[in-house]
Amino acid sequence: MRAGGRARVFYGGRTAADLQVREPFAAMGVPLVPTTDDGSLGHHGRVTEAVEQYLDAKTGPVALYACGPDAMLHAVARLAARRGLPAQVSLDPWMGCGVGTCLGCVVWTQSAADPRPHYRCACTEGPVFDAREVVWPGEDSSQARAEAQAASAAPTEAR
Repeated sequence: MRAGGRARVFYGGRTAADLQVREPFAAMGVPLVPTTDDGSLGHHGRVTEAVEQYLDAKTGPVALYACGPDAMLHAVARLAARRGLPAQVSLDPWMGCGVGTCLGCVVWTQSAADPRPHYRCACTEGPVFDAREVVWPGEDSSQARAEAQAASAAPTEAR
């Protein structure tokens, strides 16, 4: 964390028993917002709902950093895109060799300038990626590319 920066951890699981690593955050003075699907601890619902509520009340700059299941990371990426926030996601594909040879950990990405998505090895080029550049399952291009295409298609007066 940058000097002077403030962090808040949104920690989600199905039940309170899933949230076993809470004490280190308290010891570091980092506020923790627990969320559980069953309501047994903290916010009752998905972790992204608690993040959304926090963002509704927050003023000032915010950046999102997320790790967890792919579906949750995709939800964080969509939330960041809707709000125009930067987001970094830590993807966790299977990493067989750890040096990029086996290609077991490839992630489909696309920068704004890339005409087509391409694979990047999470073991050597990640595992943290800009959420806007990840091509999520079921999508044909990244958020970064879609934004670039929309901007280039906009009338000249609007630019």
